[in-house]
Amino acid sequence: MCTVLLFTSIFSIGVLAEEVTYSQSGNLAVSNPTKEQIKAKWQEIFYTTDIYSETPSVNAPYDAGALSDEYLESGETYLNYIRYIAKLPDIQLAAALNENAQYGAVLLAAIDTLTHYPSQPSDMSDEFYQQGYNATTSSNISMRGGYLDYECLISSIQGCMDDNGTNNLDALGHRRWLLNPRLLNVGFGQAEAESYCQYIVTKVFDRSGADINYDFVSWPASGNMPTNVFDNDVPWSVTLNPQKYQIPDINKVSVTIKEVSSGKTWSFDSTTGAPTYNTYAYMAVNNMGYGVANCIIFNPGASNVSSYKGVYEVTVNGIYLRDGTETSLSYKVDFFDIDEDISHTHSYQPTVTEPTCTSMGYTVYACACGDYYISDYVNAKEHSYVTSVAEPTCTEEGFTVYICSVCGNNYISDYVDAKGHSYSAVVTSPTCMVQGYTTYTCSCGDTYVADYVNATGNHTYSNSSDITCNVCGYTRVVAAKTTPMYRMYNPNSGEHFYTGSTEERDILVNAGWHYEGVAFNFPVVGAPVYRLYEEKTGEHLYTMDEAEKAKLLSEGWNYEGVAFNSAGEDEVAQYRLHNPNATCGAYHFTGSKEERDILINAGWEYQGIGWYSCLR
Repeated sequence: MCTVLLFTSIFSIGVLAEEVTYSQSGNLAVSNPTKEQIKAKWQEIFYTTDIYSETPSVNAPYDAGALSDEYLESGETYLNYIRYIAKLPDIQLAAALNENAQYGAVLLAAIDTLTHYPSQPSDMSDEFYQQGYNATTSSNISMRGGYLDYECLISSIQGCMDDNGTNNLDALGHRRWLLNPRLLNVGFGQAEAESYCQYIVTKVFDRSGADINYDFVSWPASGNMPTNVFDNDVPWSVTLNPQKYQIPDINKVSVTIKEVSSGKTWSFDSTTGAPTYNTYAYMAVNNMGYGVANCIIFNPGASNVSSYKGVYEVTVNGIYLRDGTETSLSYKVDFFDIDEDISHTHSYQPTVTEPTCTSMGYTVYACACGDYYISDYVNAKEHSYVTSVAEPTCTEEGFTVYICSVCGNNYISDYVDAKGHSYSAVVTSPTCMVQGYTTYTCSCGDTYVADYVNATGNHTYSNSSDITCNVCGYTRVVAAKTTPMYRMYNPNSGEHFYTGSTEERDILVNAGWHYEGVAFNFPVVGAPVYRLYEEKTGEHLYTMDEAEKAKLLSEGWNYEGVAFNSAGEDEVAQYRLHNPNATCGAYHFTGSKEERDILINAGWEYQGIGWYSCLR
């Protein structure tokens, strides 16, 4: 594994109290709890050996059983302890979710395998299996071995918060569901397999809680952070509020963690390394909807940090507000041992930073516990600038860059307006089926298409028995034979997929896609509808437009052939919509005007009729 991790013992200019505004994770209406308050909250955690009010059966005849009220309360108390530290609202247990979670736990214990998509035991009823399957596909699941039975529920919650299994490092989905600000209703289930392994199901796919005002949710949380819930091999995460921030881009985001007591700094960006092992440093950005999207993940690695103690400063750069403004955020985490006496007398040691061209000098007085203050400021020096001129182009204004030869500080001034484009026009005439248009191209390479002319729509056939237009090749439907087109749904990406192949349908179902039935019927003979695939986003697109197909191919899409045929315009229209905010699942097709109008009202763009399906 190739890993790039930068260390420095020099205090960053960012520590100046006058230049940094520290943010708070979680609910902005809630103050950071004190160490004493967190310690008192920890005293509420309890264990009980009274696990079941009704013991489950993991063999036929199967019985879901039920956890005891006291055992359920122990899990609820622990999860609310975690959310208290994160400054998030309490959750509550829901009886129906507890019941459903028990079915899921028994199903996993019966097959003794940890999977969100368990197979059905041959001796299990369809009704029992469906309830269990519903639970495992909409919950956090975990398996515990080597623990006492009554420790497993709390251990599974902490394990989901750590989320440091190698399959979870690039998403931290379990943690993000538990730290979802709108999580309210939760259910717990537990059952023991014949191997003595305990399977725990936590129903958390819930967003019924009230909205709170927050900028981001971090773990470890800003403010006081007990080390008993965060070890040195656990990844850090910052989840941005989608209502305030744009989707983060790993190629733009950078993160630093600074240990205040030593000045040591860990830096992360897209070159740091992929999340493979917790031993090494890594960084990732995951925008899937696990509770809340927009998650930035980073970890110095256990080989670089033996333990966390004292104050750490975190700075996230390269993020953007919803209006497109680039911004950053900084926050502090003060790690402490919850079992130690919190009282402490500071002993400050000075670290001097000399002034530069741009920043004052100052002295940081830091205590070994992580607390510090800044004093003894010295005025900054003056710059010595050299200039570099950038001439204007068709689209970009010219400007002069002034760079200080001493410190590298720079600014831009002396702007010159862009020249503007000079376009030449190439006209593409319309055909029977394809609209005409004019392509405007500038000498700089910029191009756009405009002046569309509707397709004539007047096909020419040699005689009444012909099915192919002599001009454009359009094939009309003359036979009543039709074939069904199946619709699938990927719950992880949000994409809808269409296929006429039962084999491809069954392969996708086995891979975790949801089968949504027959979307429409298409004629055996008709105009072709092409299928294209974009590897970067995983998006599929269906189009009859040759020009659009050619354009997508030039942009790197893969052509996958003719997906199906279109019926005539006198049959059922299939409408095409586009979600401008999605990276995958951005295109959707439906023959329902009601579904079309619902999506338009939800912000989707209506792009007209994609093709026509058969009435029967």
